[in-house]
Amino acid sequence: MISRIAFILPAYKETVSVYELILELCRSIPRDSYIVIVDDSPNDITSKFCEDAFRDAGWNLRNTVVIKNDKKQGRGAAVQIGLNHAISIESINCFVEMDSDGSHSAEMALAVAREINKVDFCIGSRYLPESQILGWSLQRRVFSRAINFLLRLTFRKGISDWTNGLRGYSRKATKKLCEHKALTSGFIYLSEQAVILTNGEFKISQVPIVFRERTHGSSTVTWREIADAISGLIRITSNKQALSK
Repeated sequence: MISRIAFILPAYKETVSVYELILELCRSIPRDSYIVIVDDSPNDITSKFCEDAFRDAGWNLRNTVVIKNDKKQGRGAAVQIGLNHAISIESINCFVEMDSDGSHSAEMALAVAREINKVDFCIGSRYLPESQILGWSLQRRVFSRAINFLLRLTFRKGISDWTNGLRGYSRKATKKLCEHKALTSGFIYLSEQAVILTNGEFKISQVPIVFRERTHGSSTVTWREIADAISGLIRITSNKQALSK
């Protein structure tokens, strides 16, 4: 049996994608699940699409929250806000973060959640033999492969995918992340999380997923974000011993 789940969705300028994902989640996940949207957008359009989706799905509004964060601080900061909110609800013992652009399906998110009955930290990996990546450009594939190779070489933790945003955490692991003062805030925070949770204290697993490039909107991965990721990687590497304690 899956514990009560909180789904954490960081969102930035999402419209149709997050609307469709919420409808899919509401059709698929247990009815007592809690959905947390952290909206970094500069206006209310994303929040409105989320609220419309919950209403159209007939979802119990007591089992959701849309947190408006007017200043974009990056995906990592948004996830931290969502996890800190969700862990305050004592009945939740499984925490799943996922992208809000439709790259991760409800089916894949539930596969990750099921693992949290057995482990503390589960990564939905794009780089296991059974995994698939659909719709990516050659540039995106090369960059993702390169940064993951570098992270595996640097940290040697046996993780196949350090940068995918579909992950599950036990309450114990979530508490550890919430207590940690983050060194990074963008998507490279995913790698920082992994370093923190691979210190031997937590049980870890990976599940294969099908990752689909978004069909609506445009990618938020810009050259600025890539430069910030490289800077963040240097900070993580410089502090890897402290992070692993």
